[in-house]
Amino acid sequence: MGLDFFRRAVDLVRRHQRPGQVVEHTIQTNGTRIDEEWCAFFREHGFLVGLSMDGPADVHDTYRVDKGGGPTHHRVLAAARLMAERGVDVNILCTVHAANQDRGPELYRYFRDEVGARFLQLIPIVERATPELLPVADAGWGTSGREVRPLYRVEGSEVTRRSVEPDAWGRFLVAIFDEWVRRDVGTVFVQLFDAALASWLGTQPPLCLFNETCGAALALEHTGDVYSCDHFVEPRFLLGNLHERHLLDLVASPRQRAFGTDKRDSLPRYCRE
Repeated sequence: MGLDFFRRAVDLVRRHQRPGQVVEHTIQTNGTRIDEEWCAFFREHGFLVGLSMDGPADVHDTYRVDKGGGPTHHRVLAAARLMAERGVDVNILCTVHAANQDRGPELYRYFRDEVGARFLQLIPIVERATPELLPVADAGWGTSGREVRPLYRVEGSEVTRRSVEPDAWGRFLVAIFDEWVRRDVGTVFVQLFDAALASWLGTQPPLCLFNETCGAALALEHTGDVYSCDHFVEPRFLLGNLHERHLLDLVASPRQRAFGTDKRDSLPRYCRE
């Protein structure tokens, strides 16, 4: 959307902010276009920036390429270092998939020692597909040149070959935890570990993954469209549009409440326990 769009968004927030109301700005980015002007904007308005990065160049560039298929790691690393130099708060978001699932300790040390990250989010990639669409999904979703392929939808019982394997995901987390717990407690913060600790202590976890129900992390598009969850921005999860209905009405709608309780009511018993 460009920097001017976000300047206007921040200005609208400032104009409508009520006395005593605290607003926190966050943004998720692939980092390929971050420059001095963006850094100044982030710093001025106290943005927390989530930077998508999947590890060293050979891992990151497996899937995180530009529209021409070229590597992006060098630009993302430059963005990470520039934001650190300019005092911008940055979290690293690392997606875990077939290309990096067996390199947990290496990735963790890279983020800690080479990138200088102190806040790390780990996201398992599980791309579902129907048996009919699996060959197409394995080739990649969306558009590539003149070839048009189906956009990603959370449907089907098959998974793409890019998806992380269940056992590998467990080993990945265990290996990182062993490294973290020995030397980095209190200096490096891994979101999943923090959330697990909160759940164990009986407090509200920061991730809906650890809650019995969900539905509080809606997604709002720049068009005004509101979706049930930022992981389900698809037509069948569209709640409505702000130009037609108030946000509070959409959040409190029976459809959204059902979305939140489906997790508790529809999962197999062994998953809930």
